Amino acid sequence: MQDFMRFSDSNVGYRILISDLSEFTKPKMNYLTDMLQVYFECNKSSRQAVQLYRERFPNREIPQHQKFARLETNLRAYGAFKKPPKTIRQFQEEVELNVFFTVQQNPRTSTREIASNIGSSKRTV
Repeated sequence: MQDFMRFSDSNVGYRILISDLSEFTKPKMNYLTDMLQVYFECNKSSRQAVQLYRERFPNREIPQHQKFARLETNLRAYGAFKKPPKTIRQFQEEVELNVFFTVQQNPRTSTREIASNIGSSKRTV
C-alpha cells in the first residue's frame, strides 16, 4: 500500500507519494505540507497563516508570509514546491534572443553595452 500526504483547498486536492522521497527530504516535505495546510485552513490569508503556524509549531522557524502563497503558486504551476531550475540551454536561448533584439534595435551597440543591459558577460555576448 502506498503512503500519501494529502491536503487540499476548496478547489484542488493534492497528494504527494511519500515513498518517492528520500529520508533527508521527508522532514522538509512535512514542513512545507504543514505550511500549505495551515494556509488553506486560513482561507489563503498568508498573514493569518503565519499566526496559526506560529501557534501550532512554536519550536519551528516561522517563515515570512509571502512563502505561504508562493508554495501554492509553485505547486499549481510546476507540480512542485520549488520552481524548477533553468537548464543551461534555456539560459543560452534567452541570452541569444536578448542579444538579437538589442542588435536589431541598434546595430551599433557595443558588446560591452549589450552584456551590461542583459546582465551577462562580454564573453557570453
